[in-house]
Amino acid sequence: MKLSSDSHEQISHYIKENDASKRLDVVARRAFPFLHLAEIFQAIRKGTIKVNGKKSSQKYRLVEGDILTFVAKNMQERMGESQTMHTTTARSVFTQEEIACYQLLEILWESQDFVAINKPVGWISHGNFPSLTDWLIWKYGVEESLSFNRAPVHRLDVGTTGVIILAKTSHGARQFFQLQEEKRLIKIYLAIVDGKVSEPITSQLYLYRQENKSFCLDAPRSDAKLAITHIYPLKSRAKKSLIACVIETGRTHQIRAVCAHYHHPLSGDALYNPHSKSGYNLHHYLFYDPSKSVKSPLIAPPPPLFIENLAQYNLTMPETTLGDNIQKILQKHASTNPH
Repeated sequence: MKLSSDSHEQISHYIKENDASKRLDVVARRAFPFLHLAEIFQAIRKGTIKVNGKKSSQKYRLVEGDILTFVAKNMQERMGESQTMHTTTARSVFTQEEIACYQLLEILWESQDFVAINKPVGWISHGNFPSLTDWLIWKYGVEESLSFNRAPVHRLDVGTTGVIILAKTSHGARQFFQLQEEKRLIKIYLAIVDGKVSEPITSQLYLYRQENKSFCLDAPRSDAKLAITHIYPLKSRAKKSLIACVIETGRTHQIRAVCAHYHHPLSGDALYNPHSKSGYNLHHYLFYDPSKSVKSPLIAPPPPLFIENLAQYNLTMPETTLGDNIQKILQKHASTNPH
């Protein structure tokens, strides 16, 4: 951002890659936060907000290299406190505790558009420490874009570990959302559940939310969404089983709620398994993108606690055996993927 010092004060923004293809009115809201929405539209109509020195339509799609300007009298008075807030919102200083934690985060793969990490238990997308959005700022610095912030492009519950993809650019975010929309992605989870799972389960249920919990229905309802889940037993004992889950839909708490519906709740899941409170074991083990926009397959080694619990329940498998079983599941779903 550049602020001129002449009688008609001017703020200029140089449009970079992450703001390209966005509508003028959308970017202008972030570029000039001291203007109310109605003032944004009025300024575009009157031409006091310009693109490359010319009046443009509010629907104009910005191009990388465009220069967005706003010209007005008494600019400093207009900007006031809102401009100060706009330029100081993003974090730039981290505590030693945060830095020590963020340095340990395992990066599985990285490109210009994406970074894939092995999410530990307890991490959230944004908010209080430790958060993925703060890690992105610590790792790559404050994002200069007016309309895009680096962020996860899908979610894992706070207690779930494993592969999570973060978008570093708006192009990457759009690409990933398109893949999700086309249902081209395959995600395989590992979970430790109660009871003996003897046969595969293909589940088509309808999930609805009530407070902080998901509930399953056998038939559709206006407030319920279809949840398709495939459950494969990998190793079973009388009281515990290691399973692999493939989800075709990404509903909140889908695996946790569906497994509980079939009387195999995740071990330690206090929300869906009232008799246990030790913390559940659910790990996003494998991510596969047949288009290869994201390196595939991405495999995240389970955390030490997951491995310890497998040993405790006598569910440990040789790594090659686990890999072979997961590969068969992946091939099955890749072959039925229409793309």
